[in-house]
Amino acid sequence: MNKNKPYDYRVYTYKSELDKAIHTLEGMLKGIAIDNEINQEEIGELRSWYLKHEGLIDKHPFSEIIPALTSALDNNSLEQEGLKNILWLCNNLKTGSVYYNTITSDIQILQGILHGIMADNIITKDEVVGLQKWLDENSHLIGVYPYDEINSPRYCSFGR
Repeated sequence: MNKNKPYDYRVYTYKSELDKAIHTLEGMLKGIAIDNEINQEEIGELRSWYLKHEGLIDKHPFSEIIPALTSALDNNSLEQEGLKNILWLCNNLKTGSVYYNTITSDIQILQGILHGIMADNIITKDEVVGLQKWLDENSHLIGVYPYDEINSPRYCSFGR
């Protein structure tokens, strides 16, 4: 390796980056939609995701998701219907986990959900109940961190 030329390892990691980014976005959209309210802080969280991943626009499925997200965010407001449409697009364009196994993919979605819920620094009862519903539907994650920690009664007592 030439010491004067930095080696770009991203050529080897782009598949994992693509998978993680789409799983995180899917989770964020679910977390934001969970209370049926979308505020400016949550829109800001989506903008942050977009800015971090806009360089992937030439890769599928980002070539379709990023323009849809950009269009939805252009007027600095996002309605519940627009968010659901982007989530639908994410679910229908993804080809499954190319790089990660199901457990890792679902943990990435969970992390995205938590980002979406915490984007506005307010956690409502509806969000906790919605999170508990997702946790219950994904019980195959029992025994995996941070699922067990988040699903413990001391953190999710509203939804039980």
